Formats: sequence, structure tokens, C-alpha cells
Amino acid sequence: MSRGQSKKISTENPGLHKSLIGLSYRRPYQCRHTFISICLNSGKLSPVEVAKLVGSSPAMIYKHYLGTSSDIEVPIL
Repeated sequence: MSRGQSKKISTENPGLHKSLIGLSYRRPYQCRHTFISICLNSGKLSPVEVAKLVGSSPAMIYKHYLGTSSDIEVPIL
């Protein structure tokens, strides 16, 4: 690097800029999990719609994302 030129951290070491601001590396699969959780928690999409959107089966969505939800409320009849 010659004098007067700035070093681009993102091209030299792509993970370095994230570690400098406190972000850890997230694998694409982790982002997929987060995306599915956000879609389901928004209430705007049904589990069947989310399954179609991400290329999964509704059974897998129920098993992995809705089977352990502690936010389920029993409706008052």
C-alpha cells in the first residue's frame, strides 16, 4: 500500500470489519432460521406459507419452529 491510499478492510479481510464492531460470523443456515422465526412471529404468514417460501414442508416448520413455542395461549371460551 502506498502513501495516501486507504486500506479497504472489507476486501482484505471480510470478517475483520464485523469483529471490530462486535458482530460474529453467521452462517447462511443461521440466517435462514432467523428469517423463518421472524416470519412466523409476525403473524402475517401461516406456517404453510412460510414452508412454501423457504422450500420446506409444513411438518418440518411445525416440528422445528412451532413445536416448542412457549408463547401459546389458551383462548378463553
